Amino acid sequence: MADKPHLLDLNLQEWSEYIIGIGHKKYRARQIFEWLHTHLELDVTRFSNIPDDIKNHILNDFYTTPAKVVKHLKSTDGTEKILFEMKDQKFVETVWLKLRNRNTVCVSSQAGCSLYCEFCMTAKGKFQGNLSTGEILEQVYIFKRLVGETVNNVVIMGMGEPLMNYDAVMKACNLLNHDFGLNIGLRRITVSTAGVLPGIKKFINNEEPYNLAISVHSLNHDVRLKIMDAEKKWPISDLVKYLIENKHNLKKNKLTIEYLMIGGLNMTSRDAKELGYLAQKLDAKINLIPLNFEFDDYKRPDEKSIDAFFQAVKHCGVQVFNRSSPGYDIQAACGMLKYQTV
Repeated sequence: MADKPHLLDLNLQEWSEYIIGIGHKKYRARQIFEWLHTHLELDVTRFSNIPDDIKNHILNDFYTTPAKVVKHLKSTDGTEKILFEMKDQKFVETVWLKLRNRNTVCVSSQAGCSLYCEFCMTAKGKFQGNLSTGEILEQVYIFKRLVGETVNNVVIMGMGEPLMNYDAVMKACNLLNHDFGLNIGLRRITVSTAGVLPGIKKFINNEEPYNLAISVHSLNHDVRLKIMDAEKKWPISDLVKYLIENKHNLKKNKLTIEYLMIGGLNMTSRDAKELGYLAQKLDAKINLIPLNFEFDDYKRPDEKSIDAFFQAVKHCGVQVFNRSSPGYDIQAACGMLKYQTV
């Protein structure tokens, strides 16, 4: 069962090939696709306009057991978090954020994470592997059905490193954007990375139309090396050089620099100037995020320090946001996702 494709893994072209392959007319593919991606119906037996012969084939050839909702937590600020159990006993957490005019789902791309960042609770758990395209989509679809509201923003920023699961993630983005699916706008889908340079190169060379967010957290090699596994493999200097050289392939405001503020580590005036200068060079916006998960001697900065750093970066004439941490009380804020099964 584990090696069967997930019910949501196939795009419309692949469904067409499958339907023709089992001896049926191509139009059935669109009917099935719409049941799955428009109506978000994951129970094949409820496909009322599909013949039993086709439904039996699907039930035999695909993994059709929905992800199990193990926990559904609600924060005092309206944020919600679900712990899902996927096939093969993989566990992931997914977050619903209701902010201003956006209903955002923060989606996991791996069960655990294949990279290690000191400040992230996900890295403290066991890595259980990549999620399939269907398992990524299922998080959005189940959450939407449970909450009963429109999803108009998706960020692949949950558990895992999306660019270490590149093909499944990009296929999921394409399906989220599909006219016969949720039809989420290209600029309302964001893929995040800890700085996986080969994946970033592929993203840019493939001219992917989605937003890209890169977690920088420091432009100093030694500082970044202390807290991010990615720095060992893809130094920040190489990453910055590549981005500047390929700036013409990045649309303005398509790139976001994520910067975690850690008291006593990466919040000097020099850090602020270097960060602002980089954003200028790349026409990027900056998201500043206070540390949520404290570790060793690294602490969340006080509000005065946060504001001072924000103002110093803003003084560089760039677009910068001081991001809050919704869902802190249910461990749904940035860096706090780690499956808890008890």
